[in-house]
Amino acid sequence: RSFNGAGQLLLRCGDVLPGRYHVDVSYLPVRRIHETQGRFVLNDPPAWETVVEAQFAGEARIAMTDGREAHVRLGGILGGEVAILALETVPDS
Repeated sequence: RSFNGAGQLLLRCGDVLPGRYHVDVSYLPVRRIHETQGRFVLNDPPAWETVVEAQFAGEARIAMTDGREAHVRLGGILGGEVAILALETVPDS
């Protein structure tokens, strides 16, 4: 399953960064786990030299334009993109 679109990356520190996301989530029945790989490309990347890279590793959220929210685990900065290592959507209430 893929998640694509515009949204906001909500970091633990409270920063909100607009951009686009693409995340592929696949189920591997042999290992009975989900494998996630993706990226979040910021509209206006901050000057990476001044960024605390730890902000882009660990737990965060993505607010999607369709109103849904996803919990993600970030894997740090790869070039001009932020790596997404895991994604779990919040069920509608």
